[in-house]
Amino acid sequence: MPPRGYANLSVREDVRRMLDELRAETGIRDLNDLLILLVRTYRDYTNAISKIQELLTSSISKTVTNNTGNTTTSSGNISSNVGEGIAPQATATVKARSGESRRVIAFSLDWAKQKGINVEEYMARKERQGYICNDTASKVYCVWREDIEQIIVELNSSNAGMGDLERVLSGEKLEIARAAIEAGLLWYDNKEKRWRAPL
Repeated sequence: MPPRGYANLSVREDVRRMLDELRAETGIRDLNDLLILLVRTYRDYTNAISKIQELLTSSISKTVTNNTGNTTTSSGNISSNVGEGIAPQATATVKARSGESRRVIAFSLDWAKQKGINVEEYMARKERQGYICNDTASKVYCVWREDIEQIIVELNSSNAGMGDLERVLSGEKLEIARAAIEAGLLWYDNKEKRWRAPL
């Protein structure tokens, strides 16, 4: 039985060898200290990636071609997907707050097919990151889960019906709610008189 405040942790032998090698390289004697360092390094890395995405989003004005071939220009609403294989011109977003990932991602199924993107795998990966995803007849949508949760709380606490979005929500929250409704990720339950989502 481990001492108070400790827990047993079983790892494969090859993982243990890698940890021991890393401990020798870094000069860290205690395995707990090494694991803390690894967790902190991972968090620093993911925060750095978020900051890079934020800088790209806020500083670059991009031209977007929609499915009909018309070209529109948008500043701050297009987000680069660093290392994900999704081109900025294919992603419609709601601008993220400082340090956050994109809050709404949408792209056409035709575009995904042209680029060879496995939509099911993409949505599963995004859901592991904290999004709720759905594909409609023509598009893929991923909306940040916490945003949908907050929107539902605000709508239900205000007894808002289907026609009350603008009364209760404004700005980014209104845009996110509209995108979530279009994606089938937010709906009004007429029977129970409440807003719902597949949370």
